[in-house]
Amino acid sequence: MTTECSIRLFPQEKDNSEVWRKKISAELGIATNEISDIRILRQSLDARSSKPFYQTLFKIYTKPDSAPTPTIQATTTIHPHPQKVIIIGAGPAGLFAALELVKNGYTPIILEQGKKVEQRKKDIVALQRYGILNENSNYCFGEGGAGTFSDGKLYTRSNKRGSIEKILQTLVYFGASPTILYDAHPHIGSDKLPAIITAIRSFLINAGAEFYFETKVVDFVVRGGQCTSVITAEGREFFCDNVILATGHSSNDIYKWFAARGYALEQKPFALGVRVEHPQHIISRLQYGHACNAEYSLPPAEYRFAEQVADRGVFSFCMCPGGVLVPSMTEQGTLVLNGMSASARSSQWANAGMVVTVSPSDYGSSDVLAGLLFREKLERKFFTAANINANFITKSDTASNTDIAANTGCFGSPAQRITDFISGRRSAGLPRSSYPLGIYEHEFNTLLPTFILQSLQQAFKQIDKKRKGFITEDAIVTGLESRTSSPVRILRNRDTFSHTEIVNLYPCGEGAGYAGGITSSAIDGINAVKSLIKKLC
Repeated sequence: MTTECSIRLFPQEKDNSEVWRKKISAELGIATNEISDIRILRQSLDARSSKPFYQTLFKIYTKPDSAPTPTIQATTTIHPHPQKVIIIGAGPAGLFAALELVKNGYTPIILEQGKKVEQRKKDIVALQRYGILNENSNYCFGEGGAGTFSDGKLYTRSNKRGSIEKILQTLVYFGASPTILYDAHPHIGSDKLPAIITAIRSFLINAGAEFYFETKVVDFVVRGGQCTSVITAEGREFFCDNVILATGHSSNDIYKWFAARGYALEQKPFALGVRVEHPQHIISRLQYGHACNAEYSLPPAEYRFAEQVADRGVFSFCMCPGGVLVPSMTEQGTLVLNGMSASARSSQWANAGMVVTVSPSDYGSSDVLAGLLFREKLERKFFTAANINANFITKSDTASNTDIAANTGCFGSPAQRITDFISGRRSAGLPRSSYPLGIYEHEFNTLLPTFILQSLQQAFKQIDKKRKGFITEDAIVTGLESRTSSPVRILRNRDTFSHTEIVNLYPCGEGAGYAGGITSSAIDGINAVKSLIKKLC
């Protein structure tokens, strides 16, 4: 039989399964040898009390029952399903769509404009060390999508659109730590995700799927409301019966293709702002208080803030405890920052996006691409500022001034102490930063639109009232953080998931404007495939 019980575990007990057994035995009044298996269902840290603890919900299996072993199956046959399904994009939406297809006997063709994760690493190293940007292989583009090398946080716990548990179990099957199944804020880490993505690729290939990397789709052949083939940048044509479009939130050329041909798109709200970096010990002290000292062995603290400023939302995004800032642009002449953490979260810094909601009324244009153009203009403005101020770039911990001077494009970041950002004055000197391509002193009131600047200034003051010390001379504001989500939505039928005008094309994931993050994108890819299969059957 099975039962559940909730137990308090102190930090030194968290990973000790013998202690679990003894406490569970005492709580349930059963002998320890009657317990055949233990699984953690949920675990969250409570550091508010004088002695911090992990509130842990267990599922207990007693003899003769035992916990099931997760499996992933592919329905491969000598005669696979004749329908030819092309998936464009090998991010979470595309890969989980492919897994759902092979499970049902289909052998998809996956086209990815970027490189395999093994080769993609080299392009990211070149970008971090020397500012050499490959527009098709970077932090956003390539196998695994944007999350692979920018943290791997699994944001959502909402099961409204599908099973989060199924996504997490699949990731564990392919190599993720089982802790993601129960952590209150599950995180894989950019050092672990590449191996997981490689394992998924191998599984799909063994099930009959085909991968084509460095294969960018630039055109769709549409006849009678159906996509009959796609054309790549090299001029190769792939014929298809159905298309899963999972290109991610940074595939601007896809939006421009739809707009140029008059296909259905719509403006959508998004968020844009800066990244704030603190020394990690400051955030741990703010969040843990007296419990932040080493004797408790607590993980690097994180935070999540959501403020309302004059009817406009301001919120933290992609918070990276023990993390670093990374360059996340996809086009030459632009500057975009993001953050990431390795699985150990061992950096001395913490950073997070602090972003302001932007609605179509803010850029005052009926052009469906107005939000995209608004975003691009700001990204270019930040890049231009960096190049004008290139001589003032300060050395970071992971790049030398010589490295920065050798850049093909200068991707240093403007920076201000958060105290000076709020006061609107230039910083006289900056603290150290994790950003590998260097930071330089610059006033953000010359870079950000007034409504974003003032919203952030007020929000920081509100946050400091809740967490005194958030505003400190040791924290800096950097930017631009502009890739939280897409400012464009590709319209699809609510019931069928297919595009409203191209009936065999299924837009899904962040790029379609229907998801945000790894798990929700994966669910959206699965749902698109389920709808496709339902139509075919």
